Amino acid sequence: MVVKRGKEALLLWCKAHTRGYAGVAVTDFTTSWRDGLAFCALLHKFHPELIKYDDLARDKPKENLTLAFDVAEKLGIPRLLDVEEVAEAGGGRMLA
Repeated sequence: MVVKRGKEALLLWCKAHTRGYAGVAVTDFTTSWRDGLAFCALLHKFHPELIKYDDLARDKPKENLTLAFDVAEKLGIPRLLDVEEVAEAGGGRMLA
């Protein structure tokens, strides 16, 4: 059995916990996150009462990211990323 570590393990965990969410296909730590749906899916997975996932739209990345980061802060998770930077992650800047 091969044990994954570090970023590779985190990516596998993210893939596993976002599987089945419409519009989410986590394949990396850059472009997979820029529309905000993957962040919202992870939060919804563990706290479905805080995010109405079915109401989200892929074409509103800044709104999705703002929602995800605001909800995460309410859960005690500090805001370490900037909405603008993540929404423009197509430039190759890694989030992890």
